[in-house]
Amino acid sequence: MTDPKKIDEVMERIRNLHFGTDVDAELERHLDRLLKADDEDPSIAHPIRMGRTKETRGILFVDAAGAGKTTAIDRGLSKHPRLQSQREGFRPYLFAEVPTDPSLKSMATRLLEVAGYKFERTRRTTSQLFDHLRELMQRNGQVVLWIDEAHDLMTKDRDKILRATKSLMQGPNSVIVIMSGTQDLEVLLSQDDQVRRRFSIVKPEPLDLERDGDWIMGVFDEMCKRSPVKPLDDPSLASRVLVASRYRLGRAIEMLENGIERALWDDAKTVDLQHFADAYSMQEGGDIEDNPFLVDDWKRIDPDKKMRDTWEKRRTGR
Repeated sequence: MTDPKKIDEVMERIRNLHFGTDVDAELERHLDRLLKADDEDPSIAHPIRMGRTKETRGILFVDAAGAGKTTAIDRGLSKHPRLQSQREGFRPYLFAEVPTDPSLKSMATRLLEVAGYKFERTRRTTSQLFDHLRELMQRNGQVVLWIDEAHDLMTKDRDKILRATKSLMQGPNSVIVIMSGTQDLEVLLSQDDQVRRRFSIVKPEPLDLERDGDWIMGVFDEMCKRSPVKPLDDPSLASRVLVASRYRLGRAIEMLENGIERALWDDAKTVDLQHFADAYSMQEGGDIEDNPFLVDDWKRIDPDKKMRDTWEKRRTGR
């Protein structure tokens, strides 16, 4: 198969697959304790608000880059039984990534735009923008605010962001806040105990060969069933994929997809290690001896070591 259109169709089928993990169930449990159904209409969700100040709670989702945070949260929110809407095309949660030039005001502006607010020129303060965001979300029936890549925002305006987060989670229009990002996000948030106590944390473990190796091979088999190629029968494949993906779920799934795609372009009948090696080389570059699909001692490979060494030399001037 070398027809680009047919290859695109096969890869779309494969990429639309979802493979459930323990993280899906964990995220659902965290959401369960933050949401309650409307007394009259069970399809409408409300945040659970506590105490005199009507505080909500939030979720901190922390994992390494490429681990699949965004996919996991998006699916968790879209499939949660208390966040289903009868209105076509409507989602009772608001999602936005941190802007390229992160600041508190640019984040407030981005969120309001996503919520449907039509901006012209405004002299509103940042605090007023966040107050308007809460009112708009209340009017729209949106009860969850999710900010992705939040670590980028925290490094720029940490104290202001922490105050704004507290304000979003207090009062009669308070909302549930989900922040997702790398481990830096947890470190930055933990510096304010008043904010950190408001968040439960989802922190997936890295993949493990003994625990997850068979699961990885099962995913690979299911992907191949959606394509004309057969899966490679090699007991080392799961280990090689885990090394190449830094033991991160999102990267591992993408590595399997890329290997199958290379096999399709080669019009091969079976996916082999060379297809994975080519896919890895296209993504990572590097030498043959550092390609986990080409060497016998792949377990020694650290895909990020050379980059770390290069940055360390630049930092120290050696």
